[in-house]
This record gives sequence, structure tokens and C-alpha cells, in this order.
Amino acid sequence: SVAEDPTRIIRGARYSARLNLRLNLESVQQVQATLRAWPWSWRPEEEPIQVPPSLGVRLRMELELLLEKEPWEQALRNLQDWGGLLLLDKEIQDDHEWANRIHWALKLQINPLTALIARASSCPKIAQRLQLPIQQQNLLSESLELQKSLSKIYLSKEYK
Repeated sequence: SVAEDPTRIIRGARYSARLNLRLNLESVQQVQATLRAWPWSWRPEEEPIQVPPSLGVRLRMELELLLEKEPWEQALRNLQDWGGLLLLDKEIQDDHEWANRIHWALKLQINPLTALIARASSCPKIAQRLQLPIQQQNLLSESLELQKSLSKIYLSKEYK
């Protein structure tokens, strides 16, 4: 049951993509109800330090398996269709440009999980929650700062 372990949602997306299966409506509703109820002691909007370590590690491991060994694009689309990317963040759930970022990340030999979460405004916290290596956490923090700086320049009257 997904209500007992959120990583089962990711695992379900992996297997559905690998075996070209579709969840029935009842199963999708169970996933969505579980995500709405969020029965675990930590919620995605809370500070990373409050994440049970095993939950963060298991989420990361399942996502890494999905991105390395599966038809990842279909698996992530399944997760998004089911609302399962809410396990990471609402902005990631609502993002429809992740495939392009991940394709570029793979070409540039950047961790695809880092590319998946890079668009979220709280990406450093998500990286910390997932216990990504410090180098990737730093990359995401610096990327966010660069985006903010470029936005300021773009919005500046001097450059219009």
C-alpha cells in the first residue's frame, strides 16, 4: 500500500514505464488520496532537517533508479500524471520542462536528479532533504543565485 511508504509511488511509476502498464483508476485515486493525506511525520514544505533520514534516502534512491535504469521519461510522466512529483515539491509537480533539462543534464554528465529539481525555488532544500552530495547541493544553490541575478539584470531598465 502506498499509504505505508511513499517510495512505492515512485516504484509503481518505474514498473509501469518498464512494463508499459497503466494504473487503473482506483490505484491512481489511492495514490492521490495518500498524497493529499500525507500520513508521514514530515511534509514537503517543512525544513529538510525534519525529514526522517530513511525517507529522504529512499526517495533519492528510488528516483535515481528511475532515472538510470528505466524509461525515465515515461516513468516521470506517470508520476506527474498521478500527482506523485508532489513527493518532492509542488513546483516540480507543476513543471512541464523537466524532460528537456534532464536530456541536457545527461549530455553534460550532470546528475539527472539535480536537473529534475533545479527549477524549484526551494531546490537547495529539496537537495538537502534527498541527501544529495554536497557538490550537487552547492551547484543548485549557486544556480538559484545565478537565476536571481540574471532576473535582476533582465528586469533592469539599463538593459531594456
